[in-house]
Amino acid sequence: MRRVTNPAVGAVLLALFGGILSGCTTVSAGDPRPESTSTTGSGTEQTSEQETPSTRPSDLSLVDADPCSLIPEADYPEFHLTGPGEPRQEDDGSPQCLWTGTDAGYLGLTLDSESIEVWLDGSRTGEGEETDPILGFPAVEITDPGDSVTCFVAVDVSDSEHLLIQVGLNESPPADVPPACDYAHQFATSAMSTLAES
Repeated sequence: MRRVTNPAVGAVLLALFGGILSGCTTVSAGDPRPESTSTTGSGTEQTSEQETPSTRPSDLSLVDADPCSLIPEADYPEFHLTGPGEPRQEDDGSPQCLWTGTDAGYLGLTLDSESIEVWLDGSRTGEGEETDPILGFPAVEITDPGDSVTCFVAVDVSDSEHLLIQVGLNESPPADVPPACDYAHQFATSAMSTLAES
């Protein structure tokens, strides 16, 4: 079983796993982004979030959030994290944090300043499907059918923001390690619990 305990190695894995979704302009932190597209219009055009009202229990702001503080140290053993997360930043300025673990090559968290609808309306490349809510907040699961060890889970927190969780498991995780998307859901639940209480 391959273990990843070096943050530098984790960063390399992150860049590699980020490339699973084609058509992206950056894979620097595993956050797939499309070529520039226009989402504005005139006349009777409406955005997806206007057409489909959100069912989230409340609006949460990510403006002043610190992504590395969203996973409490008390939860580190649950995810077998090797230490505190490393602060990073997406090319567009979105704050991120990256952890490495003994079961997961990396666990990443991005504070995304776009509506979660970008994963459902074709704005970004990736197979996004609605999945079980995280603490009542709508969520979307983004996967690659040919990759069973990588999963993204986006959580809707407001009309213009979402939390993006990224998990890349080691190639041969122990039998008791949950599938990548289950792992991502658990990680998202930990982060959302902290965010909702702040």
